[in-house]
Amino acid sequence: MDKRRGMENGYIYDGKHHDGTLHYTGEGRFGEQKMEQGNRAIRDHREEGRALHVFDVHKGSATYLGEFTYVDHYDADAPPSGGGTYRKVLVFILRRTRGTVPLPKAAVDLRDSGIWTKKVGVERHLKKDEIPISPKPYKAQRREQGLVKDLEDWLTAAGHSICSLELHGEGEASTIRCDLFDETDNAIIEAKSSIARPAFRMAIGQIADYSRLMNPPPNRRLILVPEQPRSDLIALAKSQKIGVIWPDGEGGFASEG
Repeated sequence: MDKRRGMENGYIYDGKHHDGTLHYTGEGRFGEQKMEQGNRAIRDHREEGRALHVFDVHKGSATYLGEFTYVDHYDADAPPSGGGTYRKVLVFILRRTRGTVPLPKAAVDLRDSGIWTKKVGVERHLKKDEIPISPKPYKAQRREQGLVKDLEDWLTAAGHSICSLELHGEGEASTIRCDLFDETDNAIIEAKSSIARPAFRMAIGQIADYSRLMNPPPNRRLILVPEQPRSDLIALAKSQKIGVIWPDGEGGFASEG
């Protein structure tokens, strides 16, 4: 197990969790991970009469962590090597049967596996796992975050209390996060840098995901875009009881829905 390289590939679940088990992301740097080859060998090691030994690799040296046994596994989301679209990975839960070397702690612990929502600050920087190699997605993220900042400033000046929400689904290994949450109006806002149809469809799905985890549910749901979209896209959003908001060109914002 190379925790440093694993973190670079989005394997944030690797390491010791609160119950003492070791979580380890399976093999396969690209595409959906499958229960085959090395992954199947981990799951079936007892039935096949093989011992499972784990090493912690760091800067070219390996530390023996001990002998382990397979307990269970679960699906989680992680970006492929080099960034890009998230994919399914297999995360194995292993229990140590022999060894005393301290286990490295996981960046994400599954202690809070139920549904919960937490108010957090609005993000001010680009996350590394959202920046593919191509400069075009990077520019889109920059544009999107500038849009979020402008709306936050406008709402704050109007006396609204603004933050973001971190949301967690039942049994999920990681959280999701909306762009803005207007506490004053109990409204969630998801920003997109484009007024193309795929951007709207993605935003609608994200907002649906946020909404089902919120208790109480939001009073208002909005897609924030850089300019007024065509009427059919506004109608698409309205069909899902979602409004659309955009800069009005005079320092404020206009909306429909």
